Amino acid sequence: MATYIRYANREDADTLALIYSKSFQQAFQGIIPDDFLKEKWAYGRLRDLLYKALHEDTTASCIMYKDDIPVGMQTFIKDSSKVRDDSEIDLGIICLLPEYWGQNLGIEFIDWGIRELKRRGYMKVALWVVEENARARKFYEKVGFTHDGEIRIINPGREIKEYRYIKHL
Repeated sequence: MATYIRYANREDADTLALIYSKSFQQAFQGIIPDDFLKEKWAYGRLRDLLYKALHEDTTASCIMYKDDIPVGMQTFIKDSSKVRDDSEIDLGIICLLPEYWGQNLGIEFIDWGIRELKRRGYMKVALWVVEENARARKFYEKVGFTHDGEIRIINPGREIKEYRYIKHL
């Protein structure tokens, strides 16, 4: 049961899209309307977006493997449109294939990401979590993220609250 993590390259869009699509469609079932969920997190749409992001170097994505099978993805985003100093970065995505949930792989994966961000000189990481996604909120709190009080409303087929969580590194 060996795991390893590596940075994604331009040829990994298919792998990342598969993990992202399966994970988000399962995680948000019953929270986001099915038609919107199936459209927004459709494999083909995500593959095209990730292919573009990897080719434009707008994100840094990583893949987690278990027994040489890709099981997770994590993406860091330096959003230049936000007014923040250079010591903060966003954790845009972290997800595992649903069949690997509950095996502590998420903790191993996020710990690796935190070490990488510290190594790169970041002092704070931020992420957004859907209010109704209790599983994700519990996970982030377990690994040391806290809600900083910031809330935004998104509309993936209906209005949903997202909470901003931060972790000081």
